[in-house]
Amino acid sequence: LRIVGQRVTVIDNSLKDLVRLAYQVKEYQISGPAWMATEKYEIAATMPAGANRSQVPEMLQTLLAERFHLKLHRETRKMAVYALVVGKGGPKLTATTAPGSGRGGAGWVGSVGSNGRVGAKDSSIAAFAGLLSKAADRPVIDMTGLAGSYDIDLTYTPELSATAAEAGPTLAAALEQLGLKLEKREMQVEVLVIEAADKVPTEN
Repeated sequence: LRIVGQRVTVIDNSLKDLVRLAYQVKEYQISGPAWMATEKYEIAATMPAGANRSQVPEMLQTLLAERFHLKLHRETRKMAVYALVVGKGGPKLTATTAPGSGRGGAGWVGSVGSNGRVGAKDSSIAAFAGLLSKAADRPVIDMTGLAGSYDIDLTYTPELSATAAEAGPTLAAALEQLGLKLEKREMQVEVLVIEAADKVPTEN
């Protein structure tokens, strides 16, 4: 999602991505047909005069309803999650050295050789937990209570790829080095349930 002046541009995003942006939820909070995560779309729109960045999610909601005929409802479901909490020794995190460099939560999940990496600059712990959700086998919910922004570069060995020769820290062990840990829990999570959506949007 790019916003330059009054112009809003979305490139190569799935409908699931657009719903996530429009309703400000995590990917695991969206329940809908599989194609919503694979079909890609491009959107170019102009915000009305006087509108600002904070109004983009609401305008996306209107666009999804008009162009994709999106219909959804909210419900609460019990879900297996990891709670991200502070370890016994307290957090060992590096406060961001360049405020604004990560736009308050930008980050990435990637891989280097046999290892996985999760990195973020100028990130809240809630945003970091969202990145961990992509690396873990279940959603990760921030329950650390930590405020502020941090620069984080976490390297770990995915359990399925580790061998005796290349074994490094697991995700849980790597987090322990940051003074954090994952706890398995079941929690009530609000979910957006997609009732209907068009795969081919209507024209302007």
